[in-house]
Amino acid sequence: MDAINWSQVVTLGIPGVLVVAGWFFAHWLTARRELFSKRRVDRLRALEAAYMRISSSSNRPLTIETIERIETFVAEIQLYGTPYQVKLMNEAVESFLKPDFKVNWDQLLEDLRDTIRAELRLEKVTGPVWWLRLPQPPTMPLSRVSFAEKLRQRKGA
Repeated sequence: MDAINWSQVVTLGIPGVLVVAGWFFAHWLTARRELFSKRRVDRLRALEAAYMRISSSSNRPLTIETIERIETFVAEIQLYGTPYQVKLMNEAVESFLKPDFKVNWDQLLEDLRDTIRAELRLEKVTGPVWWLRLPQPPTMPLSRVSFAEKLRQRKGA
């Protein structure tokens, strides 16, 4: 049996171990980066969908469809929004319960717009959100009382 040549073991073994460790480390970093990127893309898509949903529902007659879009928007903001956006959303939802039934989504939409544009590394837009509402064919809007009652029932449940 030959004696172990330790200089060969050190010369070949240590670089081999370092290469294998480097592969594992690089794989770990890549997997982490991909997970972060996927989370970012998913959150961005959800916030974009929420923005489009509420902007298309706001300042329109309340129909079953618009109510469903608003309810989905509220859930999406609770899930994907920042704490500040959730706070603004809560304030807007509380406005539905007031007698005048006026809800201002502008501040929340501005913050969503700024968040989305920052994530996309787009230039910041200044100024308020503005609305274009063209005349639509007649619809069957829900009465404000029935919608407010629906909200009160859910809040109490």
